[in-house]
Amino acid sequence: DYELPELDGLGVIAELRKDPATRAVPVLLNTAARISLTDIQKADGFLKKPFPEALLYEMLERVQRTRRVQR
Repeated sequence: DYELPELDGLGVIAELRKDPATRAVPVLLNTAARISLTDIQKADGFLKKPFPEALLYEMLERVQRTRRVQR
């Protein structure tokens, strides 16, 4: 989530991207808050809360497909 209390979603993404072991882990960012396009682009996918369960699964599949193509 973009708005986690101690380490927000952007901080999590930054930590994952710094470590070679987790750099390629796909990240799906979500929030109910306003967020800039620049911040959205730091993740592999984005969902605005609330979202239907079907959309979550669709986005997860899309992110996984994109990551496979990039390899």
